[in-house]
Amino acid sequence: MYKILSSVILSFAFCHAPVQALEIATSVTDVAAYRDFCALAAQDDEVFRTFKQNPNYQGVVENVSRSQGEELIRIIQDKYPELLENWSKFATSDLVGSPFLTYYPELGPLSPATLRYIKILGELLLLFGDLTGKKIIEVGAGYGGQCKIIADLCSFSTYSIVDLPEPSALAQKYLSVLNVPNVHFISANETSGECCDVFISNYAFSECYRANGLP
Repeated sequence: MYKILSSVILSFAFCHAPVQALEIATSVTDVAAYRDFCALAAQDDEVFRTFKQNPNYQGVVENVSRSQGEELIRIIQDKYPELLENWSKFATSDLVGSPFLTYYPELGPLSPATLRYIKILGELLLLFGDLTGKKIIEVGAGYGGQCKIIADLCSFSTYSIVDLPEPSALAQKYLSVLNVPNVHFISANETSGECCDVFISNYAFSECYRANGLP
């Protein structure tokens, strides 16, 4: 049984055949500049300290504008007002990686990207209810921002991240620093019929190349 949301692809009981390795790039973000920077940030504490400010990273993940952040706040206030009670928990996401913060009169200084993850959490809770005890898989998790925001409210059973090796290494470091438990990392070439209660792909599916190599 599957449920589809246009901005986020989510499903119950997700199972699939093993992913085959591709000779072409796996996605539009499967490029050396992004992958190399993720590897460096995962290994070098000084680079990690400000990784969200790096242009090679901002173009891929930390790329929500101020005006988009304002719209996300309006959506959260209108559709998911109960999330506002947990703002102090959510804001800790911005303590790691030194993102550029925008001051919003309603909430104070926040990264617009964090607002996107909070809005998606609202969608998840609306569709699936409390995620406590659920097995979750996310494909293309960036630095693990969505995982962290979910963990702020829900004690999931397991959270498996499928991504390229270098982004996975960065996400592992980020989530470890923030003490997010029960997170596992799976190589895209090592999946073998993984099953879960909830499947998340914020953008990864839209980045995938077709068989002919076109986006």
